[in-house]
Amino acid sequence: FPKRLSSPDGTPASPLQNPTHTYAVGDYTATVTASDGTQTATDSIAILVNAVVLPAQCTSYTEINDSTRNINNADQIPLPCDDTLVEKWYRFTAPGNTTIPTSPPLMDRCQTDATGWMNFAHPAVAGETRTGNVCYHWGIDCAWSNQIDVTNCSGYYVYKLKPSPTCPLRYCTTN
Repeated sequence: FPKRLSSPDGTPASPLQNPTHTYAVGDYTATVTASDGTQTATDSIAILVNAVVLPAQCTSYTEINDSTRNINNADQIPLPCDDTLVEKWYRFTAPGNTTIPTSPPLMDRCQTDATGWMNFAHPAVAGETRTGNVCYHWGIDCAWSNQIDVTNCSGYYVYKLKPSPTCPLRYCTTN
């Protein structure tokens, strides 16, 4: 876009330093003004907007930023457990990892004994929600399980988690 700009007198404009951009999507025009205010140009542009209306859970969730849930953390005493977790929407954030793994982590990781992982894929499309099982690895890949929902929030996931079936079982995270 800046390569096609012209000064008000019609001569090609030099590259603008520190421009401000104002986009009017309705009439598809853009105004670019240099920081000194001397070079202004208006040109037609094409703006393609792919709007996805995300579900409410993408803005209404509880954050879990617990780095001990990482699949590389060994178990330690006391062993945290998710059996008292309240059923609602959660988002895993830094400094912990941000997604539940989709393959079984080793036992005795995530600072627990039986490690929780999803046995289904994360939704690929923004706004999509999937339902599936979380399995808890203890001797076998799916010694216990419970159902959860996962929503793709266009850049991150939120999970409708339920309490784990017993202790010490815990949802694990990875990147």
